[in-house]
Amino acid sequence: MKVILCLAFLLCLHLGSEGKTFTKCELTRIFKENGIYDRDLDSWICLAYHESRYNNELVNRYTTSQSYGIFQIDSQLWCDDGMTPGAENICRMSCQSLQDDNLEDDIECAKRIMISSNGLSSWLNWRENCMRRDLRRFTARC
Repeated sequence: MKVILCLAFLLCLHLGSEGKTFTKCELTRIFKENGIYDRDLDSWICLAYHESRYNNELVNRYTTSQSYGIFQIDSQLWCDDGMTPGAENICRMSCQSLQDDNLEDDIECAKRIMISSNGLSSWLNWRENCMRRDLRRFTARC
């Protein structure tokens, strides 16, 4: 009986810690609150959709690094996950903080990536799925 209770408790902890999958309208509001201008909103929402399907807890593991959160920010350059050898941590943040429901630090790090690199073109998914496309559907009815 104790084993069953322990398993049930662990399951509750796991379910309670799952990440949030935002809606496009929630993200539109959050992005506006964090200084993303109306003309850029469609691109940012498209980026978040194609990187993570709006799931802030997503982690993708690769050979030498991991990508975290709604923008899939890479641990090799941008954040510290404590596992990636030689990581630079340019955003000066824990990769795990990219997985909480507060997107302010995610947005700030994404802005830093854009300034340091090639704008939204820094993300392959943005180049392949959003660049030079009609993106109005990403913020329609929000």
